[in-house]
Amino acid sequence: MLLIADGQPVVLERSLLPLENVRGAWHLFQGFGARPLGAALFSDPLYLESLRVSIVFAASVAVLGLTLSLTLAYFADRALRARLVFRTLLIWPYAVAPAVAGVLWMFMFSPSFGIVTYWLREGGVTWNHMIDGGRLCGGMN
Repeated sequence: MLLIADGQPVVLERSLLPLENVRGAWHLFQGFGARPLGAALFSDPLYLESLRVSIVFAASVAVLGLTLSLTLAYFADRALRARLVFRTLLIWPYAVAPAVAGVLWMFMFSPSFGIVTYWLREGGVTWNHMIDGGRLCGGMN
């Protein structure tokens, strides 16, 4: 495939996949010839449908997220009986994120299946953070 911009070749691409193995949605590239990529994509109903679904999904997520956020902020600022509940819901992501990060670090440094301890073992260092945690961090112990 050759990409030409302003009459000058910009990109030359060759596929490693033999043409006879091209199936499914990739049928578009069989016999591509000199047809522009944009014309091929925007004439394919599957591509247009996936583009439409992507745009609707992105817009829906943005509108729903902003609506929910502004609603929570509005009610958290008002003098309501459930004001404390709304403020708790606003602070919740800040409380959950460190806990999730802690669990991820625990899994990474787990003596039995952690990736960091695996790399250390492969490098010749036997280390268990529950028994000798200070040894790795500066040689203290």
